[in-house]
Amino acid sequence: MNFAIKKGHCFLLAAALFFCINVYSNSIDSGSANLLKKIELADGNTDLQSLSSWISDAINCTDCLADLREILTAKIHDHSPIYTGRPFYTALRIKGYLMASLSKTGLTNEAAKIVTGEIATGHDPYIIAAAIRAITSSSYHDTLMAAYLVKYLGQGFRDEWVDIENLEVQYPLTSPTSVRLEAIKALEANALATPEITDALNAIALAKEGSYFYSDTMLIHAAGNALEKLSNPKSCCAKEGDTPETKSWQVSNASFASPWLQPGERNKSLPAAIRIGDQLNRNISFKKLRGKPLVIAFFYTRCTNPNKCSRTVTELGKLQQVLQQQSMENNVYTGLVSYDPEYDSPDRIQKYAATRGLKLDEQTLAMNIPANYLQELLKSFNIEANYDGSIVNIHDIQLLLFDKNNRFVRMYGQVIWDNNSLISDIKKLQEE
Repeated sequence: MNFAIKKGHCFLLAAALFFCINVYSNSIDSGSANLLKKIELADGNTDLQSLSSWISDAINCTDCLADLREILTAKIHDHSPIYTGRPFYTALRIKGYLMASLSKTGLTNEAAKIVTGEIATGHDPYIIAAAIRAITSSSYHDTLMAAYLVKYLGQGFRDEWVDIENLEVQYPLTSPTSVRLEAIKALEANALATPEITDALNAIALAKEGSYFYSDTMLIHAAGNALEKLSNPKSCCAKEGDTPETKSWQVSNASFASPWLQPGERNKSLPAAIRIGDQLNRNISFKKLRGKPLVIAFFYTRCTNPNKCSRTVTELGKLQQVLQQQSMENNVYTGLVSYDPEYDSPDRIQKYAATRGLKLDEQTLAMNIPANYLQELLKSFNIEANYDGSIVNIHDIQLLLFDKNNRFVRMYGQVIWDNNSLISDIKKLQEE
């Protein structure tokens, strides 16, 4: 009898313990969910201290990492509300911090494309260093990524010490790093050792007195370590047991084009009601540009990053030359759309284009679209741009391809498109 009572007591005790553990577990899940929801809903009004605190807490929550990775991937898109209304450098710093945080969660392929784009087209040291830190968490054994990274090891890049561990600016820096330091670590981590890379690392590691890198002992030490490990690939880099996420990303030009839509899949068209002012001061609509494939690229003349807007227009000039060489110049329309219509008059766009080798004519049009229509266009095609009032504060590289009926076919983004691939796509549309 006494044994039965004790046994019953044990059963009740076990049940109570199970109930308590379950309630406690659910409370943790609920708290984690609320934390992730705060990050997900953060927008241009969210203060930086709260945002960084939420992300730090989520990173320390093991069960949160998979969801956090998806949330941060959505946030690093330039059209995310997190950047709306922010000053230019604040927007850049937020994106850099979010990318650096992804180095602790792992990258989705979508995030890897965005991060790689910042490495390929970067200009500000903070955001480039953060992007390289993020991509180091993935394997990318190919020469394209190596080419992106090695350019930062030379003397031509204006580097500086930054702290990508903290969202808000703090001096003195508590966790100083630099673009070159992050690039060296990335090359080492992924066993990228072309002759060009080895030469660049040697120029740093063996810097002589009076040379460019001689006073940077931290960089010299990092370069020396990288050379030593790269000479023995088996002792470094990708290790047995790496998770699938760390090996999923492979860089190629094809990675930066959206899937080709077949005629029956083209459900999105250019809004016919949008009014356009061109370089001849004509008021036209997209209807005028039917009957031929249409290419649209985005830019603005006040862009401070020469690797984005200026390069976009320069590449369009090169595209124009190739089309002329192949007698295709009259078989395709090209539209150059400004993010900044209040400032970029048709005349200003025409001068900007001319200095970059792009000639505007009946086939190649400057497009000044009034702000209300422009926002409709940007939203329709998920264009990666954001604003602080009427001022562009952050944007990506994007080029859209449409068929003869102004129906969307493909987008090229994050990095400068390959003109040969683009011309091949144009020819494909002409044959439809």
